[in-house]
Amino acid sequence: EGYAGKNCTRRSVPQDFDNYRKMVLMSESKEKEAKEAKENATKLDKERGAGGAGGTTDGTKKSDSEGGKRSGDAAVNGSTSDAFARSTAFNATDDQRGSEAHRAQDPANSTAKNVSAASAEADKQSEVKRSEDKFVKGVEVSAERLRRLGVDHAAFDLGGKALATNKEARSESSLLKSDKDKYWISPCKVEKGVMWVVLELNEIIHVRSIVIGSFEYYSSTPHKFQVLGQLAYPTDHWNVLGYFEASSSRKRLEFTLKNPMMAKVIKIRLLSHHGNEFYCTMSSVQVYGTTQWEEMGRALEENEQQVKIVKRALDGSADEDEAAAVAAAQAVADERDV
Repeated sequence: EGYAGKNCTRRSVPQDFDNYRKMVLMSESKEKEAKEAKENATKLDKERGAGGAGGTTDGTKKSDSEGGKRSGDAAVNGSTSDAFARSTAFNATDDQRGSEAHRAQDPANSTAKNVSAASAEADKQSEVKRSEDKFVKGVEVSAERLRRLGVDHAAFDLGGKALATNKEARSESSLLKSDKDKYWISPCKVEKGVMWVVLELNEIIHVRSIVIGSFEYYSSTPHKFQVLGQLAYPTDHWNVLGYFEASSSRKRLEFTLKNPMMAKVIKIRLLSHHGNEFYCTMSSVQVYGTTQWEEMGRALEENEQQVKIVKRALDGSADEDEAAAVAAAQAVADERDV
């Protein structure tokens, strides 16, 4: 204080004489008051010493008055204690009543909690069941069964193509060939999303079943996967063909679609895998179904059969079995339209 700037020049500090005067006067007044109080105390002590017997009488009166005051205070304190005791007893009774009411309501509350817990557990179990029902489990398929399925529309020899896969994977075209020593391979943990592969079929078909195989040992195999379909690629919208669950078997597994759908391009998304190996592999993917022309021919045959049955019914020559067949065919047609 007193210096400012780079040159450290001395600056004058203004002095407030009014405040200084007030401070001095205040200290003097306090000293005067303390002196007067001391003189008054000394004078009072002298008067008490000169009082004598009169002082004793006054002291007796004063003691009596103090005794009466103490008795009055005791009475007041006694009444206060009684009131406090009554209020304490009343509060204890209220607490007892509240505890009894709480015990009376406790079974109902516990029952409600048990019901809510049971309902939550039931909802959880139903959700798990729905999730499990959503996935169609694969069935091991033999060579004879493959021959009965018909044409593999994803076969490389018939014009099937592997269009794309996740950036960490390679050899996706091996899925369309019959060589078991070649396979699609990808790290099981990818940088973003899940493992996937896009395959183009040789033509638009009504997809009914998919067969996959994983023959490579010392690698993880698909467990749960999703199959999407579309008529053209690339696309921003995919139709869900189904959710499937594969076993850890090293044989071919067949997965039947719950709701067959028309598709030219399919996308397989691997949601989980068996094993804890670094790489996941898949050896083959086969897609079976009927072409759009075969579907049109089947629909025409069904319609012709239905027309014949309706004509017989109108002529009166149809029996009850044919009438039932008409109703069943109409129901199938309505369901297909839906």
